[in-house]
Amino acid sequence: GHYGRGFFNRITSCPREEDFTAVSSLPIVRYGLISTASVIAKVVEAMRHSSASTASFRAKCRMVPHAICSRSLEKAREFARKYEIPEEYAVASYREILEMPDIDAVYVPIPTALRKEIVCEAARHGKHVICEKPAASTADDLLEMIAAC
Repeated sequence: GHYGRGFFNRITSCPREEDFTAVSSLPIVRYGLISTASVIAKVVEAMRHSSASTASFRAKCRMVPHAICSRSLEKAREFARKYEIPEEYAVASYREILEMPDIDAVYVPIPTALRKEIVCEAARHGKHVICEKPAASTADDLLEMIAAC
């Protein structure tokens, strides 16, 4: 085939036991999730899946969903229960997540037009930021977000 046999052997092989040991020794990056939108459930599952088997892909860290916010505190708590996030990390404001000293990074899947304020504020709090694409509504907004980070 086009890619050769070695390519498919690498991507389809199961992690070995020593891979799991290596993964457990990786540094942890604790994420604050800025929404309970449906995409967040997929992100949490992807984080957990990759954190369980990334050693074979030379991962540099383990991603851990650690806090969740929603405009509705009850929605945040429900999400936290369902996805095993500590209930004290289920909050009703993204600012609460940004003020949490043990949150290293935030995932921001909110509508593009609302994103700049949160990204810039997260950067001022020293958080790493991942956001959906498009990252900004305008080139000027994007440049401002990049400058903040």
